[in-house]
Amino acid sequence: MRVRNAVVLSLFFLSGALFLKTEAKGQTIDSGNVQINTLTNVKPNNAAAENDSYANLFLERANHTLASSLAVDVFSPLGSYNGSSSSVGSIAAGTVVNSYWLNVDKVGSSSVLVSYSGQITFQYKILGVIFNNQSRFAGSTAVLGKPGTTYPGAGSYGPLEATDTFSVTNGGKTLIFSWKVNTNADQMRIITAVPEPAYYQLGALLISGGLLTLTRRRKQA
Repeated sequence: MRVRNAVVLSLFFLSGALFLKTEAKGQTIDSGNVQINTLTNVKPNNAAAENDSYANLFLERANHTLASSLAVDVFSPLGSYNGSSSSVGSIAAGTVVNSYWLNVDKVGSSSVLVSYSGQITFQYKILGVIFNNQSRFAGSTAVLGKPGTTYPGAGSYGPLEATDTFSVTNGGKTLIFSWKVNTNADQMRIITAVPEPAYYQLGALLISGGLLTLTRRRKQA
């Protein structure tokens, strides 16, 4: 009996290790002028964040558990939006999330418009986005900001304008955007889900199978 239980537990931990190795946290640039980057300074009009050719996307936090509910400009988005859209909601405390920052900022501060567009598919469903409310930008940075990165000060984030558009498709996993920038940056925080790791589910099945076997053997005895 002890040997059987030991085998069950061994399989549980082995399956966990295997799934931990294969689980990924990422995104795919499907099209457009977008690049995955590791910016350390995303303040508007700062040379470190400026690029006439590419929008910069980078991962801020991975597998982060929210200690309290997080307010977002659009909750569980699916559909088309512009910079004036709002469907305020919140992501519940205890939710495990990945957070990404999309930063668009042209070189210099002239009034000439520069266009950026792209399509990004995330591994997991988008739970919410922040793109036009300064207090929600600042509040979410305090929770999800990448350590060591200099973000805009309170009230200085680059919100989208009414002419900037984006849509969420593919069951909530794909973001398509088309933005134009002149003197100010355009910025967005994208928060995605992190599903319960499959090894927990497999482990539960293995344990339940072991308990069922143990129960049957006891009944037979």
